[in-house]
Amino acid sequence: RRWVRPAPGIQLPEALSMTLLDFVALLAACSALVVGASQQCHALGGPTNSSCSRKPEHALLQTHSRRSRGTKVLEGYTPDYDPRAMGHENLRATTWDGTLAATHYWDCNGQDCDSKTVPAIEETPGNWAWQAQLFSASPLYAPLDPSDHGGPSEHGEKFWATGAVSDALARLLGPDDSRCGESDLSPGGCGKCLLVQNTNAVNSDWKVMVMKKHRCPPYSAGCAGDNVHLDIAVPGYDDIVYSTGNVCAGNPKGNYDGVERLNTFGMTYASSSSCAYWWDGNDNTQVGCDCSSVTADYGLRAGCELFTEWGWKGTGPSSSQQLSYKAVDCPAAFVSIIEGAFSAAGPSNGSSYPAAPTPAPPSGSGDYI
Repeated sequence: RRWVRPAPGIQLPEALSMTLLDFVALLAACSALVVGASQQCHALGGPTNSSCSRKPEHALLQTHSRRSRGTKVLEGYTPDYDPRAMGHENLRATTWDGTLAATHYWDCNGQDCDSKTVPAIEETPGNWAWQAQLFSASPLYAPLDPSDHGGPSEHGEKFWATGAVSDALARLLGPDDSRCGESDLSPGGCGKCLLVQNTNAVNSDWKVMVMKKHRCPPYSAGCAGDNVHLDIAVPGYDDIVYSTGNVCAGNPKGNYDGVERLNTFGMTYASSSSCAYWWDGNDNTQVGCDCSSVTADYGLRAGCELFTEWGWKGTGPSSSQQLSYKAVDCPAAFVSIIEGAFSAAGPSNGSSYPAAPTPAPPSGSGDYI
């Protein structure tokens, strides 16, 4: 680590002498490289300190452009901390598309993206009756833990969920993905995904993947006009004051369409709203929700608990939150689950499928009731 001057009269061997000369030349070459790297880093708009030359590759990540000259940089990136390199994938920065208002629901009703899958039966010649008794939500639409299905996507989301979106948000999502449903009422978005994050939560770093399965119609609270709105489907979190379609078993007001659903998978009217008012006298969902009244069957209670752990914080006499969102590709494993969650036989619980009614209706024929 240091050079020792030889004693007077001692001659250095020629080989060692050459090594010293080579070392001096090497120092000169290294100095030139450092100067060149600093100039290049400065030209790219980066800092001129040593951190720039230490990790220049991160300044070129293909994400959000915020420099001139077309340089792509990772939003929020700091050279001394790369969360992916440190194993914290869930903390990686994300360039968001915007913010949206979000609430929650679980009304046991069928989802709009499944409505075209429900068959009709010819009750009298030329008159076909839509089989509304089959139109209920699959338990697979409750929050799911990605670790039970091969792990999260590259976004590091904590759980997968489904939800209802306003027409304005549906237009942003683009055309329906027919693998996970289609709608004649909504302008699109069935089977498309949003990555969301709630900075007003106990676990404010959590990212959540939400697939559109339902329409939040313009006459529902928060979904009119150009409002960009998302309702996340969570067992136990149906706000029955504003819910327009709760068909869970035991609804004292009766179902809005007068048709009792064949299967709501153990969810009752009372349990469907047991956590809806978590904000009333409580700071967050973790302390304001007890999922024990939600049935443990088919993963419904687990879905309630997963969302509850997120820890939305109260914002006054309302459950509404502001979430950052980004339209992203749905994880393949998530698509596979939702693709098989509903058929002409009705909703699946993930382990068995009911027999489909017969005959199936001809497409577009007759008067539908």
